[in-house]
Amino acid sequence: MQRLAPFLALFCALLLMPLAGFAGSSGAEKIRLTVIGDSLADGVWAGLYRNLRSVKHIKVRRASKVSSGLAAYDWHSEAERLLEDDTDIIVVMLGTNDGQAIRRAGQTRVAYRANGWRAVYAEKVDELLTLFEDRQVFTVWLGLPVMRKDSMREQAERLNEIFAEVLEGRGADVNFLPTWDLTTNDNGEYLAYADLDNSGRTRQFRAKDGVHFTMMGYQYLARYVQEVIEHQYLSRRKADTQAESAPVGGLDPFSAQN
Repeated sequence: MQRLAPFLALFCALLLMPLAGFAGSSGAEKIRLTVIGDSLADGVWAGLYRNLRSVKHIKVRRASKVSSGLAAYDWHSEAERLLEDDTDIIVVMLGTNDGQAIRRAGQTRVAYRANGWRAVYAEKVDELLTLFEDRQVFTVWLGLPVMRKDSMREQAERLNEIFAEVLEGRGADVNFLPTWDLTTNDNGEYLAYADLDNSGRTRQFRAKDGVHFTMMGYQYLARYVQEVIEHQYLSRRKADTQAESAPVGGLDPFSAQN
């Protein structure tokens, strides 16, 4: 459990964060957060919604699509449509359904594991990120967790390599959050149970299918996302607002937890 200890400590600290007085401030500017991706993203949305439901000036929008991915779904076009509505932050988690053939517009299908598949997939990731950058949307992209089944584990490792490679060096508004070490034991093996709140009680945070999470697990991931947004997005936004000599009106909503 030593590898997991730093992350468990972070989770416990976030659980103990008090409700801040600004959470109900009527003068707070609305922050619009959209979650996209597959069924894992659907769970992350649920975790964020539960964690932030008492924060009135945070709108958490669910735009995930179960069984989707970059290989067989046009997330670029869908994201363009979603961004027609104002969005400040976008959270992405996908890849569980992408171990399949992939097609670029006007091109033949490239089989999974075939030469060229990785390049086409990386291009799709890059196109989506470029769209977010062009629209100046703060982006949090979660890597895939370790999977119990060997074939799914290999797929997750392969996609995580692509995500990390494409997201590297893209600037402060694009953040890659690996989840692998959050979901493995000291030997790098799949972990389904952990003492997430230092209560001495081990609880299940991965679902029985070996892919998804329990609601506690999704809230765990959501708080990890919140920590990054607070330090990378909200702190900079507050600094910019203060530099303009304008009242902040409570822009630290992610420290307000249930």
